[in-house]
Amino acid sequence: MKTTILGGGNIGTLMAAEFAKKGHDVTVYTSKPEKWSNEIEVYDASDRLLKSGVIKKTTDSIEEALDGAEYIERVAVNNVKNVRNAKKAIKKAFQNQIDKKGFSLIEVVSSCPTNWGMTPQNALKWLEENMIPYYTLGVYKDRSAQKEEK
Repeated sequence: MKTTILGGGNIGTLMAAEFAKKGHDVTVYTSKPEKWSNEIEVYDASDRLLKSGVIKKTTDSIEEALDGAEYIERVAVNNVKNVRNAKKAIKKAFQNQIDKKGFSLIEVVSSCPTNWGMTPQNALKWLEENMIPYYTLGVYKDRSAQKEEK
């Protein structure tokens, strides 16, 4: 099975090694693909080998990383307009699965005032000022929309 890991941090590395070990065709999307080897080894704090595997490739091209996907969108739930957009995106993703069009992924950017130690209002403000400019909202891939345009 083709598997793409978005992000080459600690969790992404662990997941890539796990899926590669199980025989998946793994691509890792990361901002620094040159720092990766196709052979992954993950160690714990005591230098014990936890996971290892061989991945297919790493890339810093989101288009290349999402090659096999039908629909990918990043949404937020910080205001009424964005909640409506998120609902629409999630519904479309489920419909794509029902219609067997292919894999869909909706990433939801949201606040967490409790863990951030902020009031809900301050957390939403921080999300709008810091997260949304960095984690750009929008459709990253939509093959069905491309087919409708032709």
